Amino acid sequence: MLAALGARFLDASGASVGPGGAALARLAKADLSGLDPRLAEVDLVLASDVDNPLLRPKGAAAVYGPQKGAPPKEVDILEDALRHYARTCGALGTAGEPGAGAADGPGFGARTALRARFRPGKVKWSRPARCRRRRPR
Repeated sequence: MLAALGARFLDASGASVGPGGAALARLAKADLSGLDPRLAEVDLVLASDVDNPLLRPKGAAAVYGPQKGAPPKEVDILEDALRHYARTCGALGTAGEPGAGAADGPGFGARTALRARFRPGKVKWSRPARCRRRRPR
């Protein structure tokens, strides 16, 4: 998600690490200078019913990797790469926050680079719509 917004994820030689979670193991620098400066003025709220953190035991790789067919060894590789990504970004603490691992991890990037806040989706969308619980008759 951040790459689509202009961020670059670079290895030690300054080349792009490429796509995919495992590529983050080679990350030396997250260059956010390409992000649109107007994003700093946006109050971004992540609405999600998924509150997984980025890292284990209920993190993105551990939960979503097997759902997508990753065998245990690949899950471990992805977990290590995500931990390296969080450490390289100086945001290892944020990796444990609810929602950081939702949808395989864009929540982490949004929270660290875009200062996004997380709100459970049900709460976020039911308030503006003034939804009410149905009462049994």
